[in-house]
Amino acid sequence: MTLLPILSNYRCLSDLFVNKVDLVYVGSISFELKEDTIRQAFSPFGPIKSINMSWDPVTQKHKGFAFVEYDIPEAAQLALEQMNGVMLGGRNIKVGRPSNMPQAQSVIDEITEEAKHYNRIYVASIHPDLTEDDIKSVFEAFGNIKYCKLQQGSSPHKHKGYGFIEYETKQAAQEAIASMNLFDLGGQYLRVGRAITPPNALHQKQQEELQKKLLEENEPQTLQQQENMSIKGQSARHLVMQKLMRKVESRVVILRNMVAPEDVDESLQEEIQEECTKYGTVDRVIIYNEKQSEDDDNPDIIVKIFVEFSKMREAEAAQESLNGRFFGGRRVKAELYDQSLFDHSDFSG
Repeated sequence: MTLLPILSNYRCLSDLFVNKVDLVYVGSISFELKEDTIRQAFSPFGPIKSINMSWDPVTQKHKGFAFVEYDIPEAAQLALEQMNGVMLGGRNIKVGRPSNMPQAQSVIDEITEEAKHYNRIYVASIHPDLTEDDIKSVFEAFGNIKYCKLQQGSSPHKHKGYGFIEYETKQAAQEAIASMNLFDLGGQYLRVGRAITPPNALHQKQQEELQKKLLEENEPQTLQQQENMSIKGQSARHLVMQKLMRKVESRVVILRNMVAPEDVDESLQEEIQEECTKYGTVDRVIIYNEKQSEDDDNPDIIVKIFVEFSKMREAEAAQESLNGRFFGGRRVKAELYDQSLFDHSDFSG
């Protein structure tokens, strides 16, 4: 029996799947926002193929919704998981599947079920100067990697900013997603999620060869060897950070874990401003309550505090001094925040 009809049928299913699942609906968009802002907010999840905003010829404004089409389904899935409910331009946007998605649900279920047989993760927003070896050295801290591939760009030595990693175990993949999503690597926050598509036939063959090689070469590891592997992975992460170490051009510092929602009062903003003037001129202090769920009766909220300085060196001094300090019994995490996101009132980072 030839595999050609099976592969042909699989490709048809895959094409239908991709055509449906690489698309996300974005609603409740502020009428003041333009396409470039939508692109900037959604591009960290993967390359965008197109953005379709419906315009009203009478008002000369869009109708408050858009469709964002990605190159791959994983990018759309990550955007759906991480952007729904995020505040953009002063409004909480709604992100979901297009209304005609149920027509393809059986195909979606079939493909995603196949993907569960592989311990694959999707990694996006990868710094352009990073290589496959760099990414592998960072992610192998969570377990043995069978396969690591960045999507090649326009030239052999450039990638498109995303790739796939397959681990030997499901636990390693889960830990990598939990630990590395929104991890700052070289001034860019990685976006990491599960792969919802199985590898293609070529990748599958390569993986089988790699697996065979690993089985031939690998012997059972002692506990000490496993600990050394973890240390090696963490050390590699530090080396990659050093390789990419360069100043983030931002005048904004974000303070996380500084206060709980119930600690926010009228005097907090003034207290923050007074404390931060030790490092320079403070232009703005914004206290942002970010909802972590859609449950209005019992919302899970985290407080982010943004401090904008007049000069970059002032922000850098504040970040270095405030990071790790204790405030009211809480250990503060201070980081430089993307200036462009802040300027567009996007506090989702």
